[in-house]
Amino acid sequence: METNNPEVVDTSNEVTLIGFASLPADTFADGPESGKDVDSTRTGPFPGQPVGGWSGVQFADNDSYWFIVDSLFGSNSDTLARIYKVDPNFAGTEGGDGSVEVEEFIILRDPNKLIPFEIRNQNDIQRLLTGTDFDTEPLVIDKNGDLWVGDEYGPYLLHFDSNGVLLVQRGRNA
Repeated sequence: METNNPEVVDTSNEVTLIGFASLPADTFADGPESGKDVDSTRTGPFPGQPVGGWSGVQFADNDSYWFIVDSLFGSNSDTLARIYKVDPNFAGTEGGDGSVEVEEFIILRDPNKLIPFEIRNQNDIQRLLTGTDFDTEPLVIDKNGDLWVGDEYGPYLLHFDSNGVLLVQRGRNA
């Protein structure tokens, strides 16, 4: 629709929400307590690792998705850098109940000491990465199943194998 009238709204490309699912804010996965360093009205520690607060998404299989946790650089120093596989049971056209099932997760880590600066879990044999180390944002899974993760503040590009082991780090100080 062509018009010079700013009052006319073109609705030919309208988007319609056909399904919805919601993960409760207090959803935690196995792992060490988290939130001990949170400075807000919600105080920790919490009974595990937070699942929500995602910033990147990729399709998985069988109507499930991979989401990377946005660690909010520095403010979640005990939140582990993880990628969660979830299966939303969409209410709407799928006829679901709107729930979300957390199926599994991958923990991002640097056991080969490729990161050239000190990380929070520097002396841990697995060198599990946390919100202090990187602010994980975008996520891409390549055709080999490797994980490519961007960091907002470095900036860095991190290449992990499908099990979450760091293969290459590119960016400042790399």
